[in-house]
Amino acid sequence: MALHAWWSRHDVVWAAVPAVDTLDRLAGERVHWVPEQRASRPFSLVPAVLSAWQILRSERPDVIVSAGTGVAIGFFLASWLCRIPSIWLSTLNVVDTPGRAERLCARVASAVLVQQPELARAHRRAIVIGELY
Repeated sequence: MALHAWWSRHDVVWAAVPAVDTLDRLAGERVHWVPEQRASRPFSLVPAVLSAWQILRSERPDVIVSAGTGVAIGFFLASWLCRIPSIWLSTLNVVDTPGRAERLCARVASAVLVQQPELARAHRRAIVIGELY
């Protein structure tokens, strides 16, 4: 939501886990509600990728942008299969070592944007953009 000034200029479709905060903040937006996925359960990735692939095929996005967690993995893998560019945005709560979801998504992402120079070491293709909010 901190990037509202940027994303509000585009035709945006969200994929989010239904939770108290997302239900409230995404009220009135186009949203595909998806079940939470955990990187610690590798076999759950197959249904996650298939679900994401179906959403991507129906929505036909120009780019995928995420700073999310487990649910992002299925979308990044599906976007790679569909040849849709994807951008991973590392959040400020990652202070030294990226989590499993970030590492997996960053491997297939077209670009990895980090807000802290220290995190550039964690991603070989990282672009340091500085703090966004």
